[in-house]
Parts: sequence; C-alpha cells; structure tokens
Amino acid sequence: MNNDDNTLGVHKAAQRRSLPIAQAIGIVMLLWALVPTNPYGYYILLRIVICGVCAWLAYRAWTVERIGWGWALAITAVIYNPVFRVHATRELWSVVNVATIVLLAATIWALREPEKGASS
Repeated sequence: MNNDDNTLGVHKAAQRRSLPIAQAIGIVMLLWALVPTNPYGYYILLRIVICGVCAWLAYRAWTVERIGWGWALAITAVIYNPVFRVHATRELWSVVNVATIVLLAATIWALREPEKGASS
C-alpha cells in the first residue's frame, strides 16, 4: 500500500464519519423550528441549511447507489429551497419538519457505505 492509497482511505473514512454530522445539524435545527416563537429569520436560515444538507445527502446517496434515497432527499431539498419557496401554513410546515427529521435520521443508516469485505 503506497502513501496515496493510505491518503485515499483516510479521506473515505473521514467522509463516512462526517456524514452523520450533517444529519445531526439538520435534525437539531428542525426540532428547534417546532418552537412557535422563533423569529421569521430563523425559518429562512432553516431553509438554507436543510436545502443544502438534503442536496448534499442526495449526492451522497447517488454515490453509494441508493437511488431511491437520492430522489427522496432531492425532493426534500426542493421543498426547502430558499429561492423558489413553497408556501404552507405553520401547522403543515410542522408536519413536514417532523417527516424531514425522520428522513434525516433514517439516512444515518441508509447511506452508510458497505464495509470492505462485507457480503451484500
């Protein structure tokens, strides 16, 4: 194993370890969004962050060949996009936020790359 192979292995391991951080940030922000006294600016920030997290996770899903997850995450990114906003009531957004929390939590396990040597 040469140094380039080792560097690549460290990079891939770091990607696997950093993957749940995006979900954790999204989940915490979505849980906080359920508090009804948040200022409007928080929800704009939430849209930016969740759109970015879901878009990145959609890309990661496609790289590990989880196409269904990729589509679900891409659609979620579109729903939260801050440019062409989806307008809904606070109650509907609360339901969407809870569903997104479940989706992000599920991707922690669904988007794991298979370990080398593990049978599929």
